Amino acid sequence: MARQPLEGGTGVGCVICEAVIPERRLMAVPDAKLCVGCQDKIERGMVSLEAYLMGKEVQVDEPEV
Repeated sequence: MARQPLEGGTGVGCVICEAVIPERRLMAVPDAKLCVGCQDKIERGMVSLEAYLMGKEVQVDEPEV
């Protein structure tokens, strides 16, 4: 099933932050559901996709400097 564009636009939104996923990313990964930033945070363990999908509040841990 194709993802629907955001209301009033042609872009597809990230399922976590709702930012528009750039067309370039969708061309590279047509079934992308996350923006690059959220995908990176999940891969680094900063955000739990499972918690988000279960309806729990997602907290983004900032990296220690």
